[in-house]
Amino acid sequence: MKRSIFHWFSMLILITMTVSLASCKDDDNDDDLNASLAALKQWTAGTVVTEAAVTAYGGVDNCFISEQIPDKVWSRMEGKSYQENNYIQRSDLRYIRALHWNSNNQICLGEMVCNERIALTLATVLKNLFKAKYPIERMLLPDNYGADSEQQKQVNNTWCFSYRAASGSQTLSKHDLGLAVDLNPGEPSKIGHSDVAYQLFTDAGFDWGGDKATDKDNAYFGYRDYAINIRFANVTEGQALASADASYWDNMSATNLDWRSFSNNASASSLKTLALSQITEFTSDERNLINNAVFVISQRLKQIGSALPFPIEFVFVKSTNSAELYVDVYTRKNVVYISQNMLTKGLKENSDAQAFNSYLASQLFHCVAYNSTEFRRVMLGLIGFSIADKEFDIAPSVRNSLLQNPHSDRYDVYATFDIYGSGNSKQQGTYIFATRLTKTYGEVAEAAEKDASIQVNPYKYTERILVSADDLSTVVPVHMADDFWTKVGRNVEQFEDAEECIAINFGNAVIYGETGKKYNSPELITKIINTLSENW
Repeated sequence: MKRSIFHWFSMLILITMTVSLASCKDDDNDDDLNASLAALKQWTAGTVVTEAAVTAYGGVDNCFISEQIPDKVWSRMEGKSYQENNYIQRSDLRYIRALHWNSNNQICLGEMVCNERIALTLATVLKNLFKAKYPIERMLLPDNYGADSEQQKQVNNTWCFSYRAASGSQTLSKHDLGLAVDLNPGEPSKIGHSDVAYQLFTDAGFDWGGDKATDKDNAYFGYRDYAINIRFANVTEGQALASADASYWDNMSATNLDWRSFSNNASASSLKTLALSQITEFTSDERNLINNAVFVISQRLKQIGSALPFPIEFVFVKSTNSAELYVDVYTRKNVVYISQNMLTKGLKENSDAQAFNSYLASQLFHCVAYNSTEFRRVMLGLIGFSIADKEFDIAPSVRNSLLQNPHSDRYDVYATFDIYGSGNSKQQGTYIFATRLTKTYGEVAEAAEKDASIQVNPYKYTERILVSADDLSTVVPVHMADDFWTKVGRNVEQFEDAEECIAINFGNAVIYGETGKKYNSPELITKIINTLSENW
């Protein structure tokens, strides 16, 4: 059959148009590829890119990089997600470049700033989320949203570091330290135990906010960080730290001032002067002793599976501690005042290293308890004590004789006890446990002048008591509480208040564990270890 000239002409036009359209489509693909490659090379976060561009860029692995923070990124952060502070610096942080799939199944360029300690781990988690095609709506720096967590929640932005701590805070959040991620915070209910994100983050050492007993947050993954940061103060700084805590001496009763000064009518200023004069420099051997002990404590906590809410750092000050009745160690806030006597014992040949480490762990407990009310509440609860909303206004006639404990000079802890009455009757009541001095320094010193056998030692004249929370001038001896030892256990016989009791048990639990030491109340040690593992 013959075909007309018109037919062949029409076919020619159709072929020409097809070739032309294909050429245009190739041009569009080239444009997309070039644009995506340019975005990848500049790492323009928030940009959608093509799979072909990722391949041309060197593949997925080249798109998950941890690096020091570039100048352009740092300029975006200053004054927003990064505020000047004494605890975390630019050099402590890393910038992560990462890909992520958005809800429209598109590949996006993401960015994140985190702590250097978790940078490689976090980059790997993000890469595995990408390979699993896990949807992350946005992954931009908080600075794009004024470093405001609520704004980021509204746009469902995934983020890590943003320094938000209040001025002078001794405890930073894990976001402040770049150790936590908020993943898709605008839709946290989508994350659960069966979620791939839960699996990847928890396998990498993060705790999930949805597992918290209170204040659950399904979007939150906080790194279980075992680092205990310490440093050693020289004489000048040690004196400055002690001087800054002047209210401690100003609020001290006359009985405590006299006993600590071993003089009559002592003043707060004279005791402060004495305390400052006793501060000295650490030797290199003493530093090594403490460093080794802290390392052991951190390793034991890691074995237990507990990353405590540590203060930003522990500062060690060396002193004779004569202004604190020559105790081996005491703490104030995040400062540990360790005595020359304890250091000498620790360095002695054939010294009991575990005993030293256990005692030091109990002192770090006080610092953590000072900085974390939740930690203090949970741990005191293990021996039956609760924390009141405010301090009890104990009657002056009672309070003036109480032995002031530098670790926990707050009278806000109470428990319910069965108290023996007349005829072996019992009456349940709420009480504050404390230790009081039964004699003043002046009384004992005067008696010692007449009788050389009398020791001028305040601990010879102390009595453990319970102060009624209903009548703050009423006191009963501890032995009248039928269930006192049942609650606090019998692992520790000598302690001045409830916090000191649980602190010593804590030190034993961390260093000796359940079987490394013989306990009269082993169940308490088990409870401490389980609580640490489950809650922190």
